[in-house]
Amino acid sequence: MTLLPEGGELWRLYNLRGSPFFQEALDPAPDAVYPIDLFVGREGDATRYIRWIESHPSSSRNVVAGAPGTGKTTLVQYIKDRVPNLISASRPVSVGPSDGEEEVALRIIDYVYRAIVARGDFTTHDNAAMKSARALVRTFPVTSRSGGLSGGYMGMSVGASASAGTSYVTAAAKNPSLLIETLLPELLGFAREHVGADGCLVHLDNMEHLADADAARAAATLRALRDRCLLLDGFHWLVVGTTESVDTVIRTHSQVRSVFPVYEPLGPLSVDDVVRLLERRYAHLVVPGRTPLPPVMPEVVRAVYALFNGDLRGTLQALDAAVTPLLGYAEGGPHAPLTAETIAPTLRRIYGDQLARDLGEEEARRLESFIDATSVDPEGTTIRVLEELWKTSYTTANETVKRLVEAGYLAPTTPTRPPTGRPAMRYGATGASRLALLSLMGPDLRVR
Repeated sequence: MTLLPEGGELWRLYNLRGSPFFQEALDPAPDAVYPIDLFVGREGDATRYIRWIESHPSSSRNVVAGAPGTGKTTLVQYIKDRVPNLISASRPVSVGPSDGEEEVALRIIDYVYRAIVARGDFTTHDNAAMKSARALVRTFPVTSRSGGLSGGYMGMSVGASASAGTSYVTAAAKNPSLLIETLLPELLGFAREHVGADGCLVHLDNMEHLADADAARAAATLRALRDRCLLLDGFHWLVVGTTESVDTVIRTHSQVRSVFPVYEPLGPLSVDDVVRLLERRYAHLVVPGRTPLPPVMPEVVRAVYALFNGDLRGTLQALDAAVTPLLGYAEGGPHAPLTAETIAPTLRRIYGDQLARDLGEEEARRLESFIDATSVDPEGTTIRVLEELWKTSYTTANETVKRLVEAGYLAPTTPTRPPTGRPAMRYGATGASRLALLSLMGPDLRVR
């Protein structure tokens, strides 16, 4: 069992080695600080995806979509752990706001390379395809590192030299998307021979943070890489992000849409699963020879999770922010679990102060009227409704919503889909905005 870093002394009041409210995704690596064994609540979802992969043994593509903080990345980490015949890397391929075809192609090569290294041995680096991938990944960026590197692939030179702290790459190395169609099959062929893998499971993530224009750019990138990557034999792809971003990335171009199955967004974990998740974390973090004590009452977990409407990451962040400074100050004694009445003032101060720094007076007023009018309706509301509520123009309402979304106080919701057509975009208050405006709530953290 891997011990957490030093510094969790106060958590020992509850016989824990550190905070159980960490927000990092679980990791299937053997020496992970937060191991995949802590996975709770989405076994059925995982089985569904695994069956899809197994029923398409030559190659497959699928989507893991849902609201922010619902555990999408951890679900994919769990799936990786349950398909050991497919190699995968712990860190996903990131698709960032400014990334184009070349950047994503390079990251895919790097991902497959790392996946092979993780399963290989001391002879892994000697393979020709591995050398080519290593040279390409190392020389593609223009960096400030000194030193030299050379290599070749498909008759093209891939080299670098350095002087005065700057490295340079050849023109061939600047186009990884031209090489990827041949390099990936060679890497996979080596993986099959060297480590006995049947294929590679590639995890494309970070689409939770793409604005509309960025998602459209990612859609064009996937279209450009479709034949060279998405349809290659032996490769299985999971594209992960918010429902809105993934809808744009996958469904904008028919060339991409046609090779992905119909998908449904993930729903939130049940509140009972969240309580069970924390109980499993307590057991994992327990000081050897001790019995774990819950740092907060289960009712607090349920109330905060309700405020965040299924956003597990936001819930854990709020609990961590409120509980950590109060360790040892519980009314029932230093080892007693904290109550809602105890942590509510701390939550109000932390989130209220942050809101005051983030928003102007008019934006804060509109946010408060939004929460007061809509309560915790999971369906959210449209900009047209907010135009009327705020007595302003559609353009101003739209700009205000955009600003509140960027600041983390509103978020797109996933409304019930109508029988025909796409539903109008709707927005709901985040847990952060509700906690910042606790004057609307009672001492038990429930909306009045």
